[in-house]
Amino acid sequence: MIHNEFNWKSEDGKRIFAQSWQPENDIKAVVCLVHGMGEHSSRYTELAEALTGAGFAIITFDHRGHGKSEGIRGHIPDYNSFMSDINNLINESTIRFTAKKKFLYGHSMGGNLVLNYALRNRDKDLAGVISTGAWLKLVNNPSPFMNFVADVLNKIFPALRVFHGVKNTDVAHKEAVEEIHPPKDELRHPWISVRTYINLRDAAVWAMQNASNFNFPLLLLHGGSDKVTLPEGSKEFAGFVKTECECKIIPELYHEIHRDTGKEEVFAVIINWLNKHI
Repeated sequence: MIHNEFNWKSEDGKRIFAQSWQPENDIKAVVCLVHGMGEHSSRYTELAEALTGAGFAIITFDHRGHGKSEGIRGHIPDYNSFMSDINNLINESTIRFTAKKKFLYGHSMGGNLVLNYALRNRDKDLAGVISTGAWLKLVNNPSPFMNFVADVLNKIFPALRVFHGVKNTDVAHKEAVEEIHPPKDELRHPWISVRTYINLRDAAVWAMQNASNFNFPLLLLHGGSDKVTLPEGSKEFAGFVKTECECKIIPELYHEIHRDTGKEEVFAVIINWLNKHI
């Protein structure tokens, strides 16, 4: 496996950290990965090992305000910045992996983002989209009153940050946490700004309302025991999609199905689906 680290500049001048993994031999296709809230791209090395072992390259980046990228931790100025950064990821994949089919893959917040990106860029050259644990519906959804407060704060103090409240034991079973989650990951953070929450909340609603317009092959995966995002969100989205769509809820797995116990089954489902679409 070949690993590379590099950077690019966002449209507003932020330095964005990125990295890629690829097999040493022929590449079947490239997977463009978009990570979730409060984490970073280096948490996907096990997924990268599985994909490269199956002949796929993977390219990813740290969101602004995350990992090794510049920006206020947990704050994204607007949803278009998310979309622009994903566009840069896809363009970078074209430069580095010329003429290879591209798949867009997002987890959690990243699932929200890739579904929205595909809906808003229906003419993009994508071979398919993969979403795991998508932020479409939250397990602990803020009350109507708290959403009202957030809407007010978004107008007067959009960069105000609060704890997102997701713990290690929320994302994977205890034995998986002890095995693969470092006790202290300096690149993780517990923050989400009011603006970021509002943008993601509204984008989740918009994606659901427009799901019938989705026009790429789609794989939706969700842990049946997810403590962060509801599997019903993925199932509901799949129910609206009119084109090719596979939705699989994997019982017992928590939020980070690619890092939880039983991740080998997840890797097998993803690789099998990718092989069908190259």
